[in-house]
Amino acid sequence: MALEAPHAGPLRVHREAATYPKEAASGLDLLLPGALGEVFPYLGHLRGLGGLHVRPAGWLSAQGLGMALLEGLRALGGRARSARIRREGREEAWPFGLLVLAPGPGLPQALRALGHPLPLTAEPHFKAWFPDPEGRFPREAPLLIWNEPQEIFAPEERALLEEEAELAPLLGLLSPGAHGRPEGEGFLALYNPLPREEAAPSGCLPSPPPFAGEVALRGLFPLLPGLRALLGVRPRVDGGYYVRTPENRPLLGPLEEGVWVLGALSGYGVMAALGAGNALAAWALGEEAPAWARAFAPGRFLDPAYRPKEGRPGSSFRGRTPGGGPPGPRGSPDPGPGRPRGSGGGRP
Repeated sequence: MALEAPHAGPLRVHREAATYPKEAASGLDLLLPGALGEVFPYLGHLRGLGGLHVRPAGWLSAQGLGMALLEGLRALGGRARSARIRREGREEAWPFGLLVLAPGPGLPQALRALGHPLPLTAEPHFKAWFPDPEGRFPREAPLLIWNEPQEIFAPEERALLEEEAELAPLLGLLSPGAHGRPEGEGFLALYNPLPREEAAPSGCLPSPPPFAGEVALRGLFPLLPGLRALLGVRPRVDGGYYVRTPENRPLLGPLEEGVWVLGALSGYGVMAALGAGNALAAWALGEEAPAWARAFAPGRFLDPAYRPKEGRPGSSFRGRTPGGGPPGPRGSPDPGPGRPRGSGGGRP
């Protein structure tokens, strides 16, 4: 049985392992109960459950991607331009044609420094690396995601922990999303079921709570019960921020003449970077951009009718006008939905 999934290739459904195309380069394979354990023996304990194998998918090096893009630019004869900035009370001349702000988790701080306090929050997320000399996380495994709600503490554990204020929210039913993958001589575990929001993070590297690693490890127990043997092992934990807008749409478009922004991609920055960057470049250079790009313009927050959250109108935003001002020579700043081009600045 095969269906076509838009933009993803064929969807193949398997009731038995014999029909599973191990070497397929694209598409999705839905492994129904019975087939899942035959194809992935380390998941054979998941009786009555199926799994979706998506490809091509997995992980890549963000640093490697950045270097590849820079080398590609140089191969085409391009070079990095510069800008005029004020640093530590001293102004420095860094000439540029267009300035694109894409600082990832540094976006809220950069926008505030430029006088564009857009409504952003930052969620700290963490990952934990565990040494695994006995191979309890199979080295051949792909990225594994547990897509079911779960309780990560047994009843007797909950009874002991219920008076711990920081842990109390983690004692009930938690959201899906625990995931992990092999990494070197160990594995990475990632699970942030109750991320908190910070309006103004002081840097790009949040401090993990002491229980972050164990929570991530416990989130993988339904997938790989043998990982319980690693309780008590001290992992290496680090993390970063997922920057979001209230309605979880990214920021992509003009802030003012010659200044553009690309960010608030909610933790999907590396995955969306190439498509989003291509759309912004076309728009900024006055070329044809995808129709969807203007829905992400920062000027949308100036529209009194725009409601980024139910019961929370966009008119609550206050600050300098993003996307206003006169048209520039390389593409006109577009205020986004609800305001006509060239209407200028001002508060809603």
